[in-house]
Amino acid sequence: MEIKNILERSDQLFAEGRNADAVSCLKENLALAVQSGKWENELSMLNELMGYYRNISRLSDAWEYAGRAVKIVEEHRLRNTVDGMTTYLNVANVYRASGNLKEAMELYKQVECVYHEQGMEHDYRLGGLYNNMSVISMDTGKREDAVIYGEKAVVILKEIPGAEDECATVYGNLAGVMLQGNVPDVERADEYADDALYLFEKSCADSPHYGGALAMKAYLTYLKKDYSKSARLYEKAIGEVEKHYGKNAQYELLVKNYEKVKMM
Repeated sequence: MEIKNILERSDQLFAEGRNADAVSCLKENLALAVQSGKWENELSMLNELMGYYRNISRLSDAWEYAGRAVKIVEEHRLRNTVDGMTTYLNVANVYRASGNLKEAMELYKQVECVYHEQGMEHDYRLGGLYNNMSVISMDTGKREDAVIYGEKAVVILKEIPGAEDECATVYGNLAGVMLQGNVPDVERADEYADDALYLFEKSCADSPHYGGALAMKAYLTYLKKDYSKSARLYEKAIGEVEKHYGKNAQYELLVKNYEKVKMM
């Protein structure tokens, strides 16, 4: 089976909530790629599996696939290629999930340089990268940098047909940025959250990122003391996260927040 068909099939299974079948598909084809020596296919599936295990908070598994992927990048001298940077980007995301934010940002900046060298200034992948850099900046308390990277991401993604999912995700993250600092800007955060939900619900309600936007809106609604609406939004967010990722760390946090709001 062609690698494009394999990835399309696994994406379809993930979208249907059939995560175990999707992972089995990837692992079976990964074994076939190793056996046949098709390292390009092997690298693609390692990246997919790395991302999946990161998303469900099984970081030891994510690191296993990350290590194998980086080895291929090094062996085939892909450091200055887009394919190589796709792997570095995914590894950076695992670093971020593991709490190693400095290492993650260093890799993100390497990816940014190669993307510019390859003339990808208007490519959705650069927009996604800037979103990740915005999140890292937010996590390290660099609010101004977070806004700059987030707005760079939006400028790129708004102009790309079919990038509604990515653009909505950036809006959701910018909402979080607005809540940082000594004087949180709740109103502006709420506007960004509404922008995110509008795009998700209009164009990509099946997105695995939809749950995060719902959770952000639930929190903002809680801050405005509309507890019944907040509880409804948390409940919906919990369902979305469980559907796509199972009962991971994000799911558990949302359940705690939901139970807290219900007591109000």
